[in-house]
Amino acid sequence: MKNKNIFKIITGAFIMAMVFFAGCQKMEVIKVIGFIQGHAFDGNTNTPLDSVKVVWFVAGEKDSTIAYAEDGYLISDLPAGDYSIWCSKASYTTVLVDRYIGSEDFSTAIVRGGSNKEQIITYNPNLYPLNAGLTGRLYKSENGVNMPITGATVQLDYNSLYEEAEESYRFIPGLYEAITDANGYYVFTNVPASDVYLRFLDYTDANGETYYDGNYSHGTSSRRIYMNSGSSYTYSTVVLTRVTDNIQLINTNAFASTGVGTTLFDVTSDITLTFNKDVNETSTLDRGYVVLQVGGIDVASTVTFSGSVITINPDEDLSPNTIYTVSYSVYSSQTYDVTTSSVSFSTVNNAAIPAQVTSFGIAYDYMGALWLADYNTTGVWFSFDRLTEAISYEIFARDNYNNTEYIKVGTYNQADYLQGLFYSWAVLPSQFDYYFDDGIQTPFSHGTDVSYKIRAVNSAGAGAFSTAVTITDEIAPDAGDIYLREDNGTNIDFSDLNNSAGVTPLDVTIHVYANNGSYFDVSSVPTVRVIEDNGGLTVNVLATGVTFINHQHYTFEISIPAGDNFYGGVLEITGLTDSSENSQVFNENFQ
Repeated sequence: MKNKNIFKIITGAFIMAMVFFAGCQKMEVIKVIGFIQGHAFDGNTNTPLDSVKVVWFVAGEKDSTIAYAEDGYLISDLPAGDYSIWCSKASYTTVLVDRYIGSEDFSTAIVRGGSNKEQIITYNPNLYPLNAGLTGRLYKSENGVNMPITGATVQLDYNSLYEEAEESYRFIPGLYEAITDANGYYVFTNVPASDVYLRFLDYTDANGETYYDGNYSHGTSSRRIYMNSGSSYTYSTVVLTRVTDNIQLINTNAFASTGVGTTLFDVTSDITLTFNKDVNETSTLDRGYVVLQVGGIDVASTVTFSGSVITINPDEDLSPNTIYTVSYSVYSSQTYDVTTSSVSFSTVNNAAIPAQVTSFGIAYDYMGALWLADYNTTGVWFSFDRLTEAISYEIFARDNYNNTEYIKVGTYNQADYLQGLFYSWAVLPSQFDYYFDDGIQTPFSHGTDVSYKIRAVNSAGAGAFSTAVTITDEIAPDAGDIYLREDNGTNIDFSDLNNSAGVTPLDVTIHVYANNGSYFDVSSVPTVRVIEDNGGLTVNVLATGVTFINHQHYTFEISIPAGDNFYGGVLEITGLTDSSENSQVFNENFQ
């Protein structure tokens, strides 16, 4: 029973609401009535200003009012539209802002005989006193010397600070200009005491040279000036940069297309460079250069100038299928107008396979007249007759141990400046080492023979190999340091070899070390003897117990009989060889 009463109440209320809504709903026009109000302030001190004129424009109509320090201003009963509002006061900058008051609206809301819609806009303009000043000096750089600029335009741009602002706030005027005097000075007086951009316009001098502010650009804070009320500022010296659209290369017969070097340049042709301005021959030869090169080496050429064209005539035909480069630093008639760059191109491939290289051999004028290879020789200077048709040379080597096939050990580019003999330094790679675990490369150890040969190469292919040159170890080992020790391991001096007063033999171990890194052949057993001068009687004592510690160290043992004195005698070693069977006789005086 209770739920049924609630349902009746809800249903009745809904029916009454529907009847009321149906009786009152109609389309009404909502008019917008606008109001603009606010105070004017000093932009530096933030204090209210008195007697500021406020002018507004809308749809070609103009009206005004006054803003007072205490009460501000109020513009009322404004219809919809776009308003431009100017605020001005004597000795202050004029400011301009745009404001919009909304248009009429249509509503189906329940109204009572129509309605108006109010839109209130608060605008508090900041005006800046016209009591700031700025001065500075403008230069251009000529040959490293700063010269004052006369007649250049300098601007103070206030509106760039606000042009992106949401309220489109602007100064009237927003741009001030000054012209530099004969000494390059510019002066601004009675300008707004506000933040501003300092801008230097492009300047063209009497020689047609254009300069610009290369370090900063308009629209950035780089040259932003902060000027306070009543202050005069001196800005630091500014040097303008010369515009870089100077003399430049516009064409050359060495290009297949702009900036792309040809690969089909005729070896008999001259190279021409055409510039956008006439070339000053004197300045280019005195301070610049024009040079033809291959592989970084100058090619002898004659260079001529005619207006904007430079012609390079090589003294000899160019090599086929070769990359050449023209490097240049060229001046125009304007003193400091220069362009520096290079052009690379390739010549046509019409070469024939080069001939066989002749006179290939060891360059004894570089290695030494009495030079011989040793077991650890790795590099050798060779000489041979230069071939004009060659681009490069290749030296190959093989040995009779591990590298029985020829292996390329060096490539040497042609050097056009050389005439006659060509010299090359050939170094054997590590694979020619005989002992890989001793820390020293020994390609000629154990009598290894190494044969070298050479061939010339150009774009057409490689020529025939030269006659081979064979090198082997021809230097005997060098026994250097000798030490003596008794059987108990005690080191002794040569003077201790006196056993004249002894009653038993004195046993001594002799240690011999190879000098200068020489190697000894462990398979050979040398003969060691001590020659004693005993009152004119020669006594030979043979050493025993020859023991090789390693390829550079071995030991002998001698026994000095009681009553003998070996001090002053001679240690003689014969039959000592290296692994290449080069033998040496060593004599060491025991004194």
